[in-house]
Amino acid sequence: MRIAFLPERPDSFGQSPIPSPTDRRRLATLIPHWEARGATVAPYGAGSDADIAYFVASHLGLSQIEAAMRAPSRGPAIAMGITEDLLTADWAAFDNEKVNDLETIAAWHFGGGRRGLKAGVRRWANRLGLPISFRARMLRAVAGADVVICASEAQAASLRSINPFSVAIAEAIPASDFEPARSPVGDALLAAKAASGATLILWEGTAYGLHLLELLRDPLERLHRDLPGSFELVVAMPRERPAPFHGITDNPEILRSIFAFPTRFVPWTADTIGSVIRACDIGIAPMADLNPFYAAKAHNKPAVYMSLGLPVVVSDILSYRQFVHHGEDGLVATTTDHWYDHLRSLIVDGDFRRRAGLAARATFEASGGMEAVADRFYQAFELGCAVARVRRSVGRRADVPAL
Repeated sequence: MRIAFLPERPDSFGQSPIPSPTDRRRLATLIPHWEARGATVAPYGAGSDADIAYFVASHLGLSQIEAAMRAPSRGPAIAMGITEDLLTADWAAFDNEKVNDLETIAAWHFGGGRRGLKAGVRRWANRLGLPISFRARMLRAVAGADVVICASEAQAASLRSINPFSVAIAEAIPASDFEPARSPVGDALLAAKAASGATLILWEGTAYGLHLLELLRDPLERLHRDLPGSFELVVAMPRERPAPFHGITDNPEILRSIFAFPTRFVPWTADTIGSVIRACDIGIAPMADLNPFYAAKAHNKPAVYMSLGLPVVVSDILSYRQFVHHGEDGLVATTTDHWYDHLRSLIVDGDFRRRAGLAARATFEASGGMEAVADRFYQAFELGCAVARVRRSVGRRADVPAL
């Protein structure tokens, strides 16, 4: 197979030793595995002699995708990469957060869930073939692609009404992204744990993520009352928030102000995050599971913890439930009482915690390791090539529905 690729950041890919996270986890670290299967992999350009053109971040390569689809003679098959939050951000604005059926979500993609004159004008313009929004252009490209590679099954399922060849593949997690080598911050955590005997519960995330920990305020405060001194919450994230949280932009200050139990802030840096994870005992991934935007997230967070041998407690969203084997390598919580019970069981039962950690590592290697992810991408490319062959045999692209 001949694979041509357009990275998220063409200006730096192949020049920077560390490409963008998207390029690294959805392309660069996978190329050696594809080449080992006999594929040739090269940058994409107009007229590329390839079987399939893989657009890693389709929202940034949209113009090139549209040009490829307009070409009078059909070129390579087209694989559109849809990154985690692309085309799902609006789901966070559903009036009813309990909306979770895929028909409603798919209708939202087409603008059916939107009201008002502006939405009506857009729908009529799109029916006339005059897309006037970036979103409409993206959806037309999705409909015409030979395969669409999404980050989660919920995201892929929501697009299958316009392209049945939408597949879910969470990004790879290369070991180099979370190198567990010792660091001063990791050693400090180990020393603190040895001195106190406390179990370290870790949450790592973005500068905006602290609101998700609010979901665990009650169970964590109950654990602090019932098992005093038994645990400490470690939060690894950037120090400064681009937007204030109740008027505060300093994350350590926010952390101190909202939780009445022991917490420890650790600045997130690429050089130390692996050692921080390895120093901790339990990884947590709370998610606002009644909101379709959060419910469609990929399983990256628990996979990162599990890659370094941490058992996990996670919210009950589809991707987490598909990756975590409840009672074996982690626990899935659907209520605040579940969070309390699951965290308590891992805190008080050290043998269970260690067994679950070993199982977590094995699960990651089997389902989330580089070879497994590379194979799923390769299978998606094979699917795209097969779809393109069928389309060529009928002499045209499949009809693209009016949006």
